[in-house]
Amino acid sequence: MFENNTTGFGESYESVDRQSGESEETPLFVVNDIFVVIGLIAVPLNIFAFLVLQKYPKVMGEVACLYHKALAITDGITGLACISWALRFITDSTYVALVVRGITNSMVINSLLLLTIISVDRFVAIEDPLRHLSLFTPNLAIKLILSVTVIPCLYFATFAFVRLAADNASFVKESTEISDVLELAHIIISTSIYVVAAFFLTMFNILLLIATVRFYLNRGILQNKSKEHRLKNLFKTVRMVLAMTGAFYASFLPIIIVTFLFFFGVRISVNLLYSVIVVVQLNSLFNPFLYMLLNPQFRRAALKSIGVGHEGKARILDISSRNQGTGSTNL
Repeated sequence: MFENNTTGFGESYESVDRQSGESEETPLFVVNDIFVVIGLIAVPLNIFAFLVLQKYPKVMGEVACLYHKALAITDGITGLACISWALRFITDSTYVALVVRGITNSMVINSLLLLTIISVDRFVAIEDPLRHLSLFTPNLAIKLILSVTVIPCLYFATFAFVRLAADNASFVKESTEISDVLELAHIIISTSIYVVAAFFLTMFNILLLIATVRFYLNRGILQNKSKEHRLKNLFKTVRMVLAMTGAFYASFLPIIIVTFLFFFGVRISVNLLYSVIVVVQLNSLFNPFLYMLLNPQFRRAALKSIGVGHEGKARILDISSRNQGTGSTNL
C-alpha cells in the first residue's frame, strides 16, 4: 500500500535515509533482518500447526480444521515471503521486492477472507445447529477455501501487471501520467479490497458475539446442568474466533492508520513506517500460539506430537471422537 511514497521498499535504504533526514541506524537492512527472523519462526511454527491438525483433524472439528489448515498454509507462505526479503539485497532486484510485496498483500487478503468464513461458520452453528450440520460439510469447506484463494491470486496478477506497467511507463518521459494513473488505480483497488473484506469480517464477528449472548440468555444455561458442557465449548469457540480476529486487527490497524495519515498529507517518519510494517508481518506468528493457549484439545495433541505431556494417544482420540462431524461446538 506504500509502493508510491518516498519511503517505499522499492528504493535503496540510502535514498530513504537521505529523503527522511534520519540517521542510518534504522535503514532497510535492520528491517530486512527482522523480517527474516519473523519468517524463520513463522514457517516452522505454521508447519507444525498444520501437521498437528493433519494428524488429529477432529481436535477442532473436521470442517473447522480445514479452515485452520488453510490459515496455517497462508501464514507459512507469509513467513516464506519474509525470508525472501534477504534476496532483495543479495540480488538488488526490484522484481524480487515486487514479488515479495505482492505475495504478502495477497496473503493478507486470504487471511481476511478465511477468518470471515470461520466467523460465518460459527455463527450458523450457534443460530441453527441442524442447518449447520447439513450445510457446512467438508466438501463445502474445501470449495470455500479454493474460492477465496482465487481472489488473492487475481489480486496478485493485477498487482504485478500494474507495478510492471507503471515501472515501464516511468522510464518514458511522455508516459509519466500513465504511470501515475496506474499507481493510483492500484492503491484504490488494494484499499477497496481491504476495506470490504475487513467490513464483512467485523460484521460477522459482531453477529457471532450477539448470537452467543442470545444463546446464553434464551437457553437458561445456568439453570440447566446438562447444557453446561455445551456452553463451555461454545464460549471457547467464540473466544478463539474473537481472539484470532483481535490479533489480526492488532497487526493491521497501525498500518491502516498510518496509511490514512499519509493520504491526508501527514509526514510519516521512516522509523514509524518500518515499525508498522514489521507489526503486520507478526500476524503470521499469532495463530499457532492462540491454538496452544485457548484450545486444550489442540494443546494436548501438539504436546503428544512432540512426545511431551502425560495424555496418551487414546485420550486424544477419545476427544477427537466426541468432536466428529462439523465441529459445531468446537473451533
